[in-house]
Amino acid sequence: MDILSDELPEEILPLLDWFEENYKGRVHRNQRRNARFPPNLWNVHKRVLNKNDRIKNYAEAANRRLNVQMGVTNPTLWAFISCLRKIQSGRDTFYCQLEASKSPPKKQKKFLDVDKRIFKIVSNYNNRDILTFLRGIAHNLSMIH
Repeated sequence: MDILSDELPEEILPLLDWFEENYKGRVHRNQRRNARFPPNLWNVHKRVLNKNDRIKNYAEAANRRLNVQMGVTNPTLWAFISCLRKIQSGRDTFYCQLEASKSPPKKQKKFLDVDKRIFKIVSNYNNRDILTFLRGIAHNLSMIH
């Protein structure tokens, strides 16, 4: 956190403080307090090394799907309900296909390539300085969106 705070612009430091408070735990009287969301909940280092998906749940994908389907930022209640029904119908169909032994869709090449690059960076964690590591991860994650 100290190294990162030295590198970040001053206007971003409140975000770093917020991150420390919630995800790492703030130091108080030479003792680190418990974080609201401890690293074992959000750290995906072992998942990457085991070549598992980086996300532990699919809420992020569901949220993205919902945003794309809505197409507007402030839908009416009925448009929202209609969209949820449409999405749920698609998920029900997908689930039935999986139950019938249809293979899930393959990851797109760009996501497979990013996974490989992130795996390489994480595997080499001990041979990089922390800023180079964070820049490499950030660069690859920015390529996804």
